Amino acid sequence: MPVYNVMICNSSGGLIFSWSYNKDAPLLDSNEVIIIGSTLHSLHAISVAISPTPKSSGFTELECTTWKVSVLQTITGLKFMVFTDTGFVKSQELLKEIYGVYADYVLKNPFYHLDMPIANSCQKFVTEVASVVDKYGA
Repeated sequence: MPVYNVMICNSSGGLIFSWSYNKDAPLLDSNEVIIIGSTLHSLHAISVAISPTPKSSGFTELECTTWKVSVLQTITGLKFMVFTDTGFVKSQELLKEIYGVYADYVLKNPFYHLDMPIANSCQKFVTEVASVVDKYGA
């Protein structure tokens, strides 16, 4: 499966959702996941600040030798990040679909408070994201 992990950071860099979809990948503890999420948030903010393009939205992909991370930033500052295999080409489409699921199952949930962790209060969101990832990753 080419999709490894999905993360969502709020506008201040706090990790509000992280889910691993690759059973073969080494498990990260919660501190490592938080560090990765906040580091990518900071790198994205730096890329916006140093971009020569006016009103740049920052980087959309960061590729390494064995994986890449793709980022979708919303108007409100949320960052949707997906970690995939380097050959995965539909990252932005996947992120947009996850954003649609977020709008349907998290923002419309009367028990969810903005910027709070998602998994506990929105179990249907977790299930729907898994089905979207399966659709793209299978």
